[in-house]
Order: sequence, then C-alpha cells, then structure tokens
Amino acid sequence: MKRMFTSALAAILLACAGLIPSASAATEAEKLAAIQSGLAHLYSLQAADGSWIISASYKDAGTGAAVFAFLAQQAKWPAGQVTNYQTAVNKGIAFLLSDAVVQTGISTNNGGVNICPGGTGVCNGIYWGGGTSVEVYSTGLVTPAIDVFGLAMGAGAVADSNPVGAGHPLGGLTWRQIAQGVTNAFAASQSSSATYPTYRGGWHYQIPGNVDADSSTTQWGVLSIGYDESLGATTPAVVKSNLPTWLGNVQWTAAGANFGGVCYEPYPGCSIGPTHSDTGGWEVAMQYMGNNLNAAQQNGITFLNTNWNQTANASWNGLFGHPYAMWAVYKGLESTIGLTDTTHIASAHLNTDCGLAAGKMPGSGVCNWWEDFNEYLVRHQTAGTGAWPDLGGYWPDPLSTSLFVNILGATPLPGSLLPPTTPTVPTLSMWGLVALGIMLAGFAAMRLRKAHTHQS
Repeated sequence: MKRMFTSALAAILLACAGLIPSASAATEAEKLAAIQSGLAHLYSLQAADGSWIISASYKDAGTGAAVFAFLAQQAKWPAGQVTNYQTAVNKGIAFLLSDAVVQTGISTNNGGVNICPGGTGVCNGIYWGGGTSVEVYSTGLVTPAIDVFGLAMGAGAVADSNPVGAGHPLGGLTWRQIAQGVTNAFAASQSSSATYPTYRGGWHYQIPGNVDADSSTTQWGVLSIGYDESLGATTPAVVKSNLPTWLGNVQWTAAGANFGGVCYEPYPGCSIGPTHSDTGGWEVAMQYMGNNLNAAQQNGITFLNTNWNQTANASWNGLFGHPYAMWAVYKGLESTIGLTDTTHIASAHLNTDCGLAAGKMPGSGVCNWWEDFNEYLVRHQTAGTGAWPDLGGYWPDPLSTSLFVNILGATPLPGSLLPPTTPTVPTLSMWGLVALGIMLAGFAAMRLRKAHTHQS
C-alpha cells in the first residue's frame, strides 16, 4: 500500500513539474528561502483557536490570508514541517468554518432579480466577518483558502468530515455547496438598483449589501466568484450583465499620468485615486468578463507602467512595499499579460535590476515586472523574523507576509480569471492536485507512524 501511494503521489507531482517555471538555481534558492522563512513566521503567529489576527474586525481575513499562503505554497513546505503546517492549516480551516455566517432566505438582488441557482425560489448565502461592516473584504480573503482546501478534499466531500471536524455552522454541506453559498451572498449584495445607476455592478463593504460600491471591494466579489466557480458553483447571469457598468465608470479617461488608471469611485470625481491597487483589481474583473486585454485593459496597464516605480506612501497609495497594492497588481498582471511578459512594463521603469548587478539571472531568466517584485521582496524581508514591514501603514502582519509569500511563490488564479490560453503558472485545479497529493502524503505518514507505534 505504501508503494502504491508513493507511486500515485510521484505521478501527480511529475505531471505538475512541467508547468512550474524553470529558473536559475541561485535566485530560486533565495525565493525559496524567503517563502519558507515567511511561512515559518506565519506558523509562529497562529493563535490557539486556529486563527491569525490582524485586528478584531479582520480576524477572519487574517486567517484566510495565512491559510491560503500555506496552501498555495504547499509544494515548498520543508520536509520537517509538513505535519506541523498541515495541522496549522486544518486548525485554520476549522476556525473559518466555525466563524462563518449563514444568510438564510435570500432570493433577489436590490434590482429585484432572483440570484438563486436556477433563477427561482430562495437560497442561503455564506460569508465571513459578520457584524464588522467589512464582510466583503473578509469573505474575499477567506474564500480562496476555503475553495483551494475544498478542491483538494473533493468538491463533493462533506466539509465537516475529517480532517476538519464537525460542530460548525456549515455542517452537512459539501465544499461545492459552501462555494455556492458564497456566490449567492455576493450576487445578492451586488449593487443593481436603477436608482443609483453609476454604482451598478459593483460591491461595497457590507454583506448583506447596499446600493453603494467602490473599486477596492468590487475586486473581492469578482475574486471570490472566480474561485467558487473552480468548485462548480454557478454564477447568476445578472452578475456579469451588471458588472460592465461599474467597470466602465471607474476608469480615468483624461490625458496625462493618470490616464487608464482606476479610481476608488466613479470618474469623474475620483476622490481617491487612481491607485495601483484599484487598477490591479479592476484588471482581474475585466478579464473575468472575457475582455482578453482589450483597449481599456491596455490603458490600465499603461497607467501601471507610467507609475510603476512608486513606493507605498499611504493606506491606499503607492506600490512597492504596499502589501495590498502589490498583491492587487500581481493578480491584475497575471490575469492579463502573465508572469513572463517583458513588453508592457518597461525595463527602464523597474524598481530593481532583478539581481543582475550581483551577477545573477532572475528566476524566469529575464528581468521583468514579476522578477522586479521578487527581487524587491527578497531584499526587503526582515532579517531573522521572516516577516515583511507594511510601508502602507494599514496592512500589517499576518496579511503583509501572507500576500508577499504568494507573490514570490507565483500563486495562480483560477481558470475563469485567466485568458483562454496562457498561463505561465499552473492553474488552480492543478495546484489542487498538488495540494491533495501533499496532504495525502502527510496523512499517510501519520498513519504509518501510528501503525508502527502500535506494532511496537
């Protein structure tokens, strides 16, 4: 049995190996060391109840971000930490399941359209951060962790079976049903009222939602729905029919350095922005709509190119050293131009030389936008702790470390948020196989140890 399991795991990892970018060993060794140091730091921050705490309002968000970082980088866990990290992940997922909110009896959005699967009747929504007024943020950071874990367990598996345990609000539901509940909650909370047409298609901070919307929260609705689809959740057509209105209203269209950037709220007006973070999140939403690098998306990337070499300078503004902004831009460019593109972000605008002055080739073999991020992150990780500082002043540990680890590790987006052909990294479903293989390896190892102990 042990030989059969080992062979199956080897086959899974071999199938994935060809999809992982090859790279210079020296630079990749630095990235790996930074990732592993970051994960060790996150492991040290987990609370006894399984959570990671940013603040009282963002406890779910911090836990979701940390668990997702562990899952996305599971192939890079040190051999001696597999059992510890798997236990930490299981405890984190168990905490999230216990802290979920079930919204019963929903049926329509605020435009009066039924959003339940099939377009009739009533359904339940699921979200996180209940009562904090930042439910969209919290759910957006939790959903990838829940969905990646569920994909590895099997979309049709019941969520309160081992290794997570029972006694939580989502007991009896499968991972696919949980994903559908999250999509239901977002669909019902999307701004859809004809009374406020400029906000149509966006999301604001709260679930249940209201008629307002902004770019920072809209990206979490799109991201969550995309991950939910990877587990087989269905998205009501009205979500996609509403979304283009919002996406078209928030892009800066006047000539100048801001051209193509995306505002926090509809343009003109734009009291905040355009910002790197809003532009990155907007690019993901545009790709979800199937725009495939159309003229508007290219204008957004032009804004990022023009304003690339900026450091964090406020809660929302700047790029380098800003966890929220760098993660949003990473997602936006991964979803449009990929991780190896060398043309859209000019080499003259890069923040670093990707290590070339030190005589190294960057991991992808070229110095481009992603390797620029990587070089910056490797050089700015706090020595001895594995953490990263939050220069924006609003996105502290564990969020900063979780998001930076994911950039270094080439964390992939689900297929519905990527172009039809492409990715330079494995898609979510492939990472699900990797995660499943490694989790099974951990469980098998524990069973073998128990069996050995029993025989002794």
